[in-house]
This record gives sequence, C-alpha cells and structure tokens, in this order.
Amino acid sequence: MNGVAPGVVDTPLAELVVHNPGLAPRYLKTIPLGRFAQPSDVAKCVLFLASDESAYVTGHTIVIDGGQTLGIPGSLEDAAG
Repeated sequence: MNGVAPGVVDTPLAELVVHNPGLAPRYLKTIPLGRFAQPSDVAKCVLFLASDESAYVTGHTIVIDGGQTLGIPGSLEDAAG
C-alpha cells in the first residue's frame, strides 16, 4: 500500500492561505519550488501510483509539497509573521 501527502494545494480548503495577499508571499518563501500545488499535481502522483509504472513501489508515502519539508531557511512561524 502507498499513499500521498500533499502540502498546501490551491483548493477552496486552502484559499485562506493561497489567496491571502499578505500571507501567501511569505508562505511561498518556505517552498523551494515557489508555488502552491495544483490539484493536478496531486492527481498525477496518484495516477502514477495507480499505474503499472509503480508496480514495484510498495509501502511508501510520497510527499507532494514542492520541497517544503526539505528544510530550507525560513519557517512557517517566520512566514506567519
């Protein structure tokens, strides 16, 4: 069994962060790819896991967060100001 663990995805659930002109730019500083995930980013990963291409991938959770959990300078606390 495998799973996906998305970071902040541009959906109605996350709009308070994604579409906040004060918070979004500061939060994006904690994401190396410099953007929030789109639903299609998550869907493509799920599609991969459901395909024959991942037939030998077992017991993993794929983090889809644009590199945020890599630990770059800055933090969510800094972003929240």
